[in-house]
Amino acid sequence: MLSLAIVYRPAGGRPLSLATIEDRDFLAAAAAAAIRESLAKAEELEASDPVLGRVQREDAEKLRRVLSALLPNPGVPEARVM
Repeated sequence: MLSLAIVYRPAGGRPLSLATIEDRDFLAAAAAAAIRESLAKAEELEASDPVLGRVQREDAEKLRRVLSALLPNPGVPEARVM
């Protein structure tokens, strides 16, 4: 089973889990957002360091594959590795 946790992290304190979400549509949207953010980070890194940008892009692709295995059709196409 796949779920998403909402966690409060106070400064200097231990994280506190507030809620768990198991709605598949919401999980698909969250997976798509995580992949998009990872790809955006790769593009940002590529501007200053092409090697780190490629590593991040490959991490984004790995994230996409893992989330697709756990949650079919997360709504984001494969990352293009340059």
